[in-house]
Amino acid sequence: MPEHAHLFTIPIVLIALTHKAWQLYNNPKNPVLWALCAMIAAIGTAATIRSPAIYTAFDEAVGIPNLARLIEHLTGIIGLCAGEYFLLNLNNPETSARKAKIRYIAISPLLVIMAVAFLIEPRTIEAPSDFTEQYATAPGMGLYMACFLGIFALSMLHLIRTTHRYTKNATRPLVRLGSRLMAAGGILGLVFILNKAVSFYGLRYGFDSPINAELSRACIAIGIILVLTGVTIPAAGPRLAALYRWPQRRRAYRELHPLWLAIYNTTPAVVFTPPRQPDKNTSPGPIQAHTLLLRRIIEIRDGALALRPYLDPHIAATAETEARNHGLTGTRMLATIEAARIAAAIETARRLGPTPPPESTPDALPLANVGAEDLDADAAALAPVAQAYAHSPVVARIARQAATEATSAT
Repeated sequence: MPEHAHLFTIPIVLIALTHKAWQLYNNPKNPVLWALCAMIAAIGTAATIRSPAIYTAFDEAVGIPNLARLIEHLTGIIGLCAGEYFLLNLNNPETSARKAKIRYIAISPLLVIMAVAFLIEPRTIEAPSDFTEQYATAPGMGLYMACFLGIFALSMLHLIRTTHRYTKNATRPLVRLGSRLMAAGGILGLVFILNKAVSFYGLRYGFDSPINAELSRACIAIGIILVLTGVTIPAAGPRLAALYRWPQRRRAYRELHPLWLAIYNTTPAVVFTPPRQPDKNTSPGPIQAHTLLLRRIIEIRDGALALRPYLDPHIAATAETEARNHGLTGTRMLATIEAARIAAAIETARRLGPTPPPESTPDALPLANVGAEDLDADAAALAPVAQAYAHSPVVARIARQAATEATSAT
């Protein structure tokens, strides 16, 4: 794998950080989201500074050769520490803050030891690509790597153990998938640690190591991608699904507008938050489409139920006869009958006002097939009714007849 392999992780870091930052913006008091954003930002910093070009540019800017390596390792550990809080919160939110503080307190002296051991002797030869080979025998490096690899190994073991336990209790498929991806990233992290330990201490104490730097680069780059994808996918998955279904839901929302508007004008109480321009057939965006379509379906259904006292029990038979005369069958005929019932009830309610007609209320509820758990199924069931209400000559004629009869009754 090339030396700049870590740059492949930067797009994943940016996507994950953008997604979690947006969640944090909407919920700024959530400490778990703060921890996740810190973890992603720290890991992204470590992955970015590992690139030889950025490594060298950073050292030239601060004037200390190879300081980028220390910053890379420290920011990586900071990201792991932030991730510890998230992992602890997965299984036991009540004690996660206390346990995370204990871990931070335990790790802090090790970070100081690492910094002192690294800086105990100037390392003047810039080594962005072969730092381990160049300084394996330098003073302080044995202790430095022991602290770094020890912290890393404990974090990876905790990651694997926690995600495995959480996977068994998770009910959502995307949550299980995310946990498995994180566990896989932790396993690659352990492979990286083993490879790094064997190669470093082999060079330090003079024995040949069959493991090389290419494996380290591959493990750490792929591991970062797996962990960040696992953290992001449980929340991002539904948004991606919503984006995929947006054209269909946008079209359904617009198709339902004529029926919704008629019901709103007749029974405005069923609409809790009326739009500023109800007559305008707007198009919802990808994020709002699910919520707005669900609300529109509920309001249509509730409005139809509110019109039940105005339903004429004889309309269905009349509408069926006329629909058959127009050559309608199957779903189109049933949708036309339902639209005719609602249209006649709307016209009757408009003219009689709060006093419904004396006829008995029909047994068949309006829109009885709407109200399932599946939003898209409800939208598909309502769309033919809304189209018949807006365009069917059968519905228009029955609505005019109902309006005439209601006017005569008053």
